[in-house]
Amino acid sequence: MARKGKLIEQTKEIDKRPLIIRHYKEFFLIVCEDESTEPAYFRKVFQEKFEELLPKDTIRIETVGTGRNSLGVVEKAIEKRLSMTEIIPKTIDHVWAVFDKDDLDLNETGIKRFEEAFAVANQNSINIAYSNECFELWLLLHFVNVSNTKPIPRKATEGVDKSACLYGMLENAINKGRAADQQILYDHAHHSKPYISVDELIAIIIKSGDEAKAIARAQALDAAQQGKKSIEANPNTTVYKLVKELREWLEFYGQ
Repeated sequence: MARKGKLIEQTKEIDKRPLIIRHYKEFFLIVCEDESTEPAYFRKVFQEKFEELLPKDTIRIETVGTGRNSLGVVEKAIEKRLSMTEIIPKTIDHVWAVFDKDDLDLNETGIKRFEEAFAVANQNSINIAYSNECFELWLLLHFVNVSNTKPIPRKATEGVDKSACLYGMLENAINKGRAADQQILYDHAHHSKPYISVDELIAIIIKSGDEAKAIARAQALDAAQQGKKSIEANPNTTVYKLVKELREWLEFYGQ
């Protein structure tokens, strides 16, 4: 977690204070590239769970979908933080930009925007949780390990086996053990029958996926990609960093 030292200091202060003020609010602003899958994931897995398990005024999570790519997500995070700070009496403690590499490596303009996103985020104290090639990699790691020996495309091109792309691999993973007449189709661009909806997908992740293994697998991928530029580090995802931080805050406040 980014501010673990702060937790130690705060714990010492808490011991000296009346128990009634032990809990205080941490505000997470999570700004996502996608307008459906990513926001739904953070709302269902964390926001709703935090509201259910924690005292009312401990942690607040605000999740925003943008429909923008890398640099646009970071810029939106900066704008949103400013606008929210002006209307609420609370510092936005944790700001995260969640975005994918997608096809931004196909031309110089895309490469520039992707790399600039990291620079602008760093200049403005915005944390980044990026995936190369896409967020589905993070979901897939809840079920299976992924080799780092060669890049994995997010979707299949004509004539290429669907099972060799992230969408196909995720589809296979969530279908494992299902009867033939219960098989699910997955495609990021489609959420109505016969394709699985976002809510159904997240429900499966929560019920059948293993978050601890996903974190360990993502950390291993990230370590293996060290030394490469983020735009070249395929497959890789740093979403685990945000997930770990949220889990550590949940553990802290849930004590």
